[in-house]
Amino acid sequence: PDRVKAAFVSAEDKNFYQHPGIDISGLARAVIVNVQNWGSRRPVGASTITQQVAKNFLLSSDQTMGRKVKEAILSFRIEQAYS
Repeated sequence: PDRVKAAFVSAEDKNFYQHPGIDISGLARAVIVNVQNWGSRRPVGASTITQQVAKNFLLSSDQTMGRKVKEAILSFRIEQAYS
């Protein structure tokens, strides 16, 4: 139902319909919050729904910069391929 889709997008990726697979403003916000909370809290994520799909279906769940770069590239390609 449309209401469930709207709730999911609101909770997971508020800018889902505006970004090209990577939410630059969300990424910047997460970097700032993580620097401010360095070592005291669990890091804040900045993955879009598309990035989560790329990770869960196409990549491993390694927590490395290499995987994040691959995830970003795949997300951009997925967004270009599908409306």
